Amino acid sequence: MPRIIVPVTKVEKLNEYRVYPHLAQAPYFAIIDILTKDNYKVSIVQNPVSFEPSYGFGGMGRGMGGGGGRGRIVRDFLLGYRPDAVIVTSIGRGAYYWLIESGVKVLKPIRKDIKGIVEDFLDGKLPPLEGPRV
Repeated sequence: MPRIIVPVTKVEKLNEYRVYPHLAQAPYFAIIDILTKDNYKVSIVQNPVSFEPSYGFGGMGRGMGGGGGRGRIVRDFLLGYRPDAVIVTSIGRGAYYWLIESGVKVLKPIRKDIKGIVEDFLDGKLPPLEGPRV
């Protein structure tokens, strides 16, 4: 059973979760265990650093002396879930290379909704993310 992780935010007016543009800054993560296109389990977990004041809310890990601190914590947190793939539009250099070296595929979403991402993942339509944010 493949497991994928997607950084997400809740869209209140739609009452659903959508892809968040950057891995380490996402407020939540969708942990998705997939059996089939129509049979999958989604668990929503809060980013362990998304609301931590020392990180500079919405910033880039300022409390850790610049970029890298937030990404490192998030990367280790996500690796604890043992994902097969992380689906993301933007990711920092350290988290990107550590995920790749850990055998986790880093893929780019085509659609922004969880159901669409599951379908695209199973159909092999998600391209690899070309690299980290520079």
